[in-house]
Amino acid sequence: MGVATAYADRNGVIGFTTRRTPRGMIAFARHRDIAQLRQIVSARCRHSYDGTTLLVPGVPEAADETSAREALAHWRDWSFQRYRIHQGVALITDDVAEVV
Repeated sequence: MGVATAYADRNGVIGFTTRRTPRGMIAFARHRDIAQLRQIVSARCRHSYDGTTLLVPGVPEAADETSAREALAHWRDWSFQRYRIHQGVALITDDVAEVV
């Protein structure tokens, strides 16, 4: 299996893949193990009312695309600052963000 990627859409819905990031999504973190990545992200995101959908806080409420990207970047940087080094999580910052 390949490297796992966590990504979000404009509505703030978070997804995970070990393949190519789906079109229109913004990738924000990578890890060698998808289960570990899911566990780390799940502990730091907002959970929807359905109990399964994971959301980036602030993105669903953002007024425009720029505000949504800023909300995602703020959450990513705040939530994963200690994981830049520990547990093998590689954050994808704005200068290398994938918007496909």
